[in-house]
Amino acid sequence: MATCLTEADIKKPHENFFAGRSKNCRYDHFTMSGGTIDAKMSCAAGERGASMSMTINGTYSAENYEATMTMDSAGGGRMSGMKMKSRTESHRVGECKGDEINARKQEVGQ
Repeated sequence: MATCLTEADIKKPHENFFAGRSKNCRYDHFTMSGGTIDAKMSCAAGERGASMSMTINGTYSAENYEATMTMDSAGGGRMSGMKMKSRTESHRVGECKGDEINARKQEVGQ
């Protein structure tokens, strides 16, 4: 998957870099500074009072980032008590071409 980040994105990362644009989620804290990523996010899923919390910890530089995300869900519904842990690695592959988002949509058939 390719994502294009502007120079402004790199100098001052925004928390939606990891969260997307979910209206049901909010950050308890978010710090991406000095090469360190530290965040905690809470989401209300709405399904029978379900909720989810996620922690994100990692490091970044101008050429790459790595992050470990841990998610815990609670409340009603089929996802109650689910725990998940993932690790992401990303590497710079070159300058933005402007077609990264459209290329991704074509990959997943949207």
